[in-house]
Amino acid sequence: MRGNRHPSVVLAGLVAALVIASPGCTESLSGTDGIADATDAGMDPDTRATGQDATVRPDAATGPDSTTPQDGCQPDYVALFPADRVLRFDLEMATADLQAIVAEASIPMDQPAPEVYYPARVTFEGAVFDDVGARAKGHGTRSPAKPSLKLDFDQFREGQRFYCLEKLNFNNMIADPTMMREAIAYSLFASVGVPASRVSYARLFINGQSYGLYAMVEQVDKRYLKSHIGEKDGNLYKMYYGAFLDYRGADPSLYTVGTWSGVQQYNKETNASQDDWSDLIGLMRTLDEATAATVETTVGIALDIDEILASLSVYSLLGSTDWYGNEGNNYYLYHRSDGAFVFIPWDLDAAFRKSDRDACHAWLTGGGENPGYPLYDRLFLSSTLVAAYEGHLRALLDGAYAEGALHARIDAVATLIRAEAMADPHRAVAEGAPTFDQAVAGLKAFVSEVAGRARDRLATGCSQGQPPPDDCLTACMREPDATPDGCAAWCQSHGG
Repeated sequence: MRGNRHPSVVLAGLVAALVIASPGCTESLSGTDGIADATDAGMDPDTRATGQDATVRPDAATGPDSTTPQDGCQPDYVALFPADRVLRFDLEMATADLQAIVAEASIPMDQPAPEVYYPARVTFEGAVFDDVGARAKGHGTRSPAKPSLKLDFDQFREGQRFYCLEKLNFNNMIADPTMMREAIAYSLFASVGVPASRVSYARLFINGQSYGLYAMVEQVDKRYLKSHIGEKDGNLYKMYYGAFLDYRGADPSLYTVGTWSGVQQYNKETNASQDDWSDLIGLMRTLDEATAATVETTVGIALDIDEILASLSVYSLLGSTDWYGNEGNNYYLYHRSDGAFVFIPWDLDAAFRKSDRDACHAWLTGGGENPGYPLYDRLFLSSTLVAAYEGHLRALLDGAYAEGALHARIDAVATLIRAEAMADPHRAVAEGAPTFDQAVAGLKAFVSEVAGRARDRLATGCSQGQPPPDDCLTACMREPDATPDGCAAWCQSHGG
């Protein structure tokens, strides 16, 4: 379903359809408001190309970069998400539209944003894409100086694709002094066979002005599902704050209520016209009714257990403050054709922040009021599944999260982005580590500490129950705004 559109685009789209843009090189000018804009030169941005070799992409293009959506269109993921170079994207849009995006990126994180798309021209390596929808994205990382953006190539020109892809996400990384936490986190999930978005780096210019270095993240959509899971026709659900998978009854309206920042908790991303949520509600009921005696034969069928445990092993070492095991937030579930749900991680910019998580019970240190974590609580009723989880955790510690391997990966990314990261005026500065290289060293130290703690924890084995009360209280008190009474009540309610 299309997102909100700026009201001017109906007429603009009709006009753009009649315009043939010729190649050329025209410098972007800076307007009196300080935001560079194509229209400041007295020209409609829809009639201009950027760069000396820019050419407008034909609607009837064929081949792997066709703008016509076809199942046979195969993206060159290595070229689109390279590991060895930083890409460059140039956007042109009207000054008023850019100002609107900046205003939306200024909205406090606890308030909903309108998510309006505005028309833009996108230039990438000489290819020009007109009528691309651009909007601000994100909650906790909103920034008017460096807004995160979502580009929708299909928003105003139906069927248009960016080398087979419909959407791209540009995350500003303003809370990450290393500018690599998200990229490293996704690579860890991919290393254990969990569907994970591809990530590359890009410099973003808007109306000729540099906005710095961004993480370009693959969108979770039908093409993603086909690429990562091998099918795309099942139901895909996206979860936001408070989506703990707690069973509330059979009525779908019980799961679509607004929560923090007015965001709906459970969202049906595919097959939305079929208002049938029975598969997801059935999963939650199965989790709710599972016991130690039945969990393997009931939940074990409803979920891809091996994939869930693999994803949990990664989360347990990430130290994230924004996931299912903390706020019931930022993840997808896809209902596969064999009947099992698959877990898909999302929005991993809060990774590598808490090094004190219990590797066996990482989800019990989230704090706050919630109905528990049925997804993990039920799985840990089974000693067989606990042992399977320990196996995944050991394999990860001996593989992608092994200190030598992960330190080398961090060093490689640092080499790739060092110049751009150091030049980005919006890069976060870590306390006690003001430089980029100091921040990178801090990330490597985090990895070493977490790996050591996890190995020590595995030496004693993961018990089936909750961690001891003192562990729960200590961990809870490390959370922002925690109080002794609040943590005591939370731990008691969770059996700690």
